Amino acid sequence: MYNDGMLPLPEKQIMSASLALAQAFQHDPLFIYFFPAQAARQQLTRHIFELQIRQGLLVAGTFTTSAKTEGVIITLPSEKIGLDFRALLKVRAGSLLRHIPLGTLARMARVDRELSALRKRNAPQHYVYLTLLGVQPAFQGQGHAGRLLKTLLSGLDAGGKTCYLETENQRNVSFYQAFGFRLLEKADLADGVPCWAMLRD
Repeated sequence: MYNDGMLPLPEKQIMSASLALAQAFQHDPLFIYFFPAQAARQQLTRHIFELQIRQGLLVAGTFTTSAKTEGVIITLPSEKIGLDFRALLKVRAGSLLRHIPLGTLARMARVDRELSALRKRNAPQHYVYLTLLGVQPAFQGQGHAGRLLKTLLSGLDAGGKTCYLETENQRNVSFYQAFGFRLLEKADLADGVPCWAMLRD
């Protein structure tokens, strides 16, 4: 389904991929809300990204650019966005989330409820959810994000599949619009964190 520009992430690259995403989202408004203290943000977000990477791997939806993990993209089918108990065990959710402070877990739960409501209002019945797309700061501006997204969308188009996403960074809106996504709704999440819901038919 996929070819040049996007490779399935091997398990041996999980740690480097989670670190790449932690670096990529260091200044993202949502993760600043989750982890206000910048000193601990990269280390703590790494555990969250490892959980999301492992969740994507369960459905063959985690990809990278190369062995250097310059960029990482994670997708989920809409019916797999939630994690059932067996899936939680497979992705080691307990051992990963035990590193996260309780206050942060409460903020994450609140945002998760609000994002679920946003999807319910805007997303179609069946779609592919673009969970994350991130590029290490050292490799940004070199086209890695565009290549990952172009390859993903080419495969989805071939299968006649719709893609839905949310972004909390306004500069990403025009980036996704350039790839055919249209803006469905701008919402405010917890404590006024902005969020843009977008869809590509």
